[in-house]
Amino acid sequence: MWQTVFEPRDLPIALDSAGIASLAHDLTDLATLCTWLQKRTEASL
Repeated sequence: MWQTVFEPRDLPIALDSAGIASLAHDLTDLATLCTWLQKRTEASL
């Protein structure tokens, strides 16, 4: 299973609404990529 791991940072990060929206967009793209990679992996087995 393809997955992403977030490790703790030394310092906290504060995000405003635009930063949260940007992060959400990036995470959606990442989820799409992981889904695609998983399908490709399963198809090759």
